[in-house]
Amino acid sequence: VRGVPMALPVRRELRELKLRSGRDGDDLVFGRTASEPFFPSTVRAAALQAWKAAGVESINAARGAALRDMIPAWKGFPHYGKPGWGGGRGDGNRPERGA
Repeated sequence: VRGVPMALPVRRELRELKLRSGRDGDDLVFGRTASEPFFPSTVRAAALQAWKAAGVESINAARGAALRDMIPAWKGFPHYGKPGWGGGRGDGNRPERGA
């Protein structure tokens, strides 16, 4: 077990899911059951249905919208765009992969 930083809305949603599901400890968070993993095809079908209902064409469109919303928050980060900041290019976009 390790601590992982996450956005507050994600943390809240996971906490609520934990309370609703009654899962804990070594139980699977997103499994079909506490011990059986989910089927990727089922998850994809549910995601496609949710994106369609939200008027989003694909995960790429959603990802782009999320990045546009997060860039202003990144600019408030003290090391944003400086050399050594996670391999960032420093041009106001995103960090490069593998850095």
